[in-house]
Amino acid sequence: MKKIKIPVDSRFALVGHGYHLFHLYNEFVKNKLPNSIIITHEKKFHLRDIRELGGDKNLYRDIFKLIKKTRVICLKDINSKSSLKLLKSFKISHLFSCSSRFIFKKSIIDKFKDKIFNIHPTHLPNERGAGAFTFRIL
Repeated sequence: MKKIKIPVDSRFALVGHGYHLFHLYNEFVKNKLPNSIIITHEKKFHLRDIRELGGDKNLYRDIFKLIKKTRVICLKDINSKSSLKLLKSFKISHLFSCSSRFIFKKSIIDKFKDKIFNIHPTHLPNERGAGAFTFRIL
């Protein structure tokens, strides 16, 4: 595998939630990548998901543990002007989307041209969406 040199001034935002994002963050730390911020959806949706999944608090347990290690920001809409301003204030250069509920619109895609990476656990575009594992089982 070809090694990629990361510019020293790079700043990352990991966008999403849950178990996979937690482990992605730990891989960034383990590989000595610059400290990342976490961007996730509003906490009320985390609570709704836990309630709808029969009280499975493990779904979000790990992401809330990250609050002790890095900045975790809950947003309503990642595409809003205020969210773009927030990303600029943190000097974010790259976005990594992992289990994200957000749909990235043209404004954010243009802002981070070729610097948004989507990590999805199934074959895209055939298995797109939030129910990837469920559809696999069915």
